Amino acid sequence: MPQLKGPLLRPMLFVDFAHLKGARQAGVITASALDGDDRIFPLAIAAVRGEDLECCTWFFSSLVSSTHDPFLRWLQSRDMVVFTDRSQSFGGALRAALPTAYNMLAHSQLNLT
Repeated sequence: MPQLKGPLLRPMLFVDFAHLKGARQAGVITASALDGDDRIFPLAIAAVRGEDLECCTWFFSSLVSSTHDPFLRWLQSRDMVVFTDRSQSFGGALRAALPTAYNMLAHSQLNLT
């Protein structure tokens, strides 16, 4: 069976959490990367209970467990940089799942004035 080949991805992972509206604290975690042409390449998306350590650990563990696929082996790179928001849950889960990765805090703010 032929192997699927994907684009060449840079060793950068962008992870974000988006809250869903409603009474519950549920949300969506996304992970994406940049390809060789600086285009966004989506890797994973998951609906979770909330932005807590347990959910974030599950997400990163699931993402890392998919590295048996040659297409995603770069996730194990020592030079991996992961951009997250200031969530402490992301930081703790990231240290457990990808201990050699560098965690950079991304701050994005849109001023519409």
